[in-house]
This record gives sequence, structure tokens and C-alpha cells, in this order.
Amino acid sequence: ARRAPHRLEQQEQRGIRRVAGVAREPGPIALSLPLHCSVAINRVLRGQGARIGRGQAAQPRQVGDREVKAVLLDVDGVLFDSAEAIYQTFKTVLRERGLKCPSRGKTMKHFGLQVPPWLKEMGICSGTGIAREIEERFVDEFLPKHSAPERGLVETLNALRAKKIAVGVVTSQTKYQAEKSLKLVGFEFDCVVTGDDGKPKPAPDLLLNALKKLGVKKKDAVYVGDTWVDVEAGRAAGVKTLILARPYNKGLPNRTRSLKRLIARRHTSNKIVIL
Repeated sequence: ARRAPHRLEQQEQRGIRRVAGVAREPGPIALSLPLHCSVAINRVLRGQGARIGRGQAAQPRQVGDREVKAVLLDVDGVLFDSAEAIYQTFKTVLRERGLKCPSRGKTMKHFGLQVPPWLKEMGICSGTGIAREIEERFVDEFLPKHSAPERGLVETLNALRAKKIAVGVVTSQTKYQAEKSLKLVGFEFDCVVTGDDGKPKPAPDLLLNALKKLGVKKKDAVYVGDTWVDVEAGRAAGVKTLILARPYNKGLPNRTRSLKRLIARRHTSNKIVIL
């Protein structure tokens, strides 16, 4: 005898989903992870009772009336794929001073920290002016030589602005570094918060400072970083944090492959499908 459909199957056939124990009609999603990144999507939607199988395209679903009003971006590793420029800066400056530079893996292990604590983690004293030289030569010499703004960056930033979404920068770079770096981008950000404006990441201070400048609540913002420092800062600040996928951050949560995925091809009203 043919088995009668289970009640949940009947509901699914009618297009109804169970979300947190409540039957919900499918609808557009206001905040999610990239449509083609099923692993990251599962991380977000699993808590809402939905699940998407590997390799399946995610269909937008309503998860609330939450609307993104601000996107905050890190500089190194997000606006620029700057890992090579950073490593070459450390290696060159240290060797010129007669110091041994650790391997690439050991050096980049601390990516995301400001230069003085980074050097300290590597067992190198920064009191001889090494930190200042690394900071300045990185943006003056090595960043323009070894890196460029992320592909599609300005297009993505303009698309966000067209949706009346504030776009800010939150970086542990010094003000001098940030000014030099952002000149290479060629975009006027709504706010720029640097390591000179408060306790650097992984403390939440810089993110909270940016939200205050923009007049945006933490629940209405998304932060995009690339290192464990960004994950911890976002968690401490209570801001949804996404990680731009790089070879050095494979173990971090909520990774997305491209900044272009900040904007969905389909959106409604002033809401966007975020990463």
C-alpha cells in the first residue's frame, strides 16, 4: 500500500516551511549569506529551522523585517588582497636591519594585528623604529607594487550607495596608512575609523565608533573582514560579521568568495541580500 504523505511533507508541497516551530510562507530574504555559498547559508539558516543541501541554489526566504543600513569594511585583506605586500614589507625591513624574518606562515599567522603587537608576537622589539618603518613603507612602496583594489570593489560600493546604504571603513591601520590606502581605491566613504581612533581590533571599540558616526544600530549593520581579529571584534561589538575568503582564513566562519556578492541580483524595496 502506498504510504500517506507525512503532514510536514504535505505542508512543504503547499509551499509552507517550518521556521522556529511556526509555519511560514516563503518570501524574500532581507539578510543572508551568498546565494551560491551553501555552507555559509546553512550556518545562518540552520538557526531558523531551514536547511539547504550541498550544491543546491538557495532560494530567498523571509527571516524578518531586518534591513541593512550600513556595511563596514576592513582594508587589508578586504579592500585589497594585501597579504603578499605585507609579507614583503616585513621581510625587506627586517633583513635590511640585519634581523631574520620568520617564514611566511609564521609571519602571516598574526595578520590583522597592528604592527607593534605583531612584531612582539614574532619576538622582535619594535622600540627601534621598526614598526614605524614597516607601516610607512607598506603603504608607500609595497602595497602599490604588490596589490590593487579588490576586483569589482568600486562597482560594489557604488551599488550599495545606490541603495542608500552607508559604507564605512574600520581598520587597525594608522590614519596615515588608511589615507594612503584609500587613495588607491578612489571612493569617498561615509566614515573612516582607524587604529588611531580607539583601541584596535579585536576590541570592539572601532566598530562601535563607526556605528556611532553613522548613526546606525549594530543590528542594522554588517561588517566584512578577513581574519580571526575581525571575527572577535565583530562578536564583541555584536555586529554580524562576514569573512572574505582568503587562503589564510579557511577555518573561519561565515566566509564569502567575493565582495561582488554583497549585492544580490534580486532585491526588493531598499533591502538587499547581504552575503
